[in-house]
Amino acid sequence: MIETHLQSIEEGTFMADVTMGECFLNFLLHLSLQKLAGVDFTKYFPGPSQSTVWDCWHCTLMGVKSSPYQAVQGITVADEVIHGQPEDSQNVFQWSRVRLNCPGDKDYDPLKPWVSKIRSDGKIVADLSGYVNDLQPSGPNWMEAWHMSCPTASILNHLGIQDAAHKC
Repeated sequence: MIETHLQSIEEGTFMADVTMGECFLNFLLHLSLQKLAGVDFTKYFPGPSQSTVWDCWHCTLMGVKSSPYQAVQGITVADEVIHGQPEDSQNVFQWSRVRLNCPGDKDYDPLKPWVSKIRSDGKIVADLSGYVNDLQPSGPNWMEAWHMSCPTASILNHLGIQDAAHKC
């Protein structure tokens, strides 16, 4: 995460924070597992004799081997949707070139990231870094970083992923 995060920040970069709430509960349990994840409520809702009250759990579960995979897969898809098309001039994440700043190069600057995406105006691109259920939009000025957090949370909500605004 640190290496990825450092590719999108440099001196003067501003960051915001978007936190997903209840990470596993944002993603559906695989259909083949849903029928195995039921809860028997019969003793809490007694009815006519011989009747049972079952409910099926639809969200990923803590402790199930596939849950982390499903959560990361869902977050990765959300990340792609949020980033959109880099060629789109209206996209806040659009970039025009990749800047290499490798140690040993004559123009090497230790204050800049080794690899970074650059906009057509020469500034480092607004980007979104994440680790598990935390996303950090960053931008070349505080206004861009702040304005990126709202669409990021909005797209997450559109995809059914809860934004935990109270954690910011």
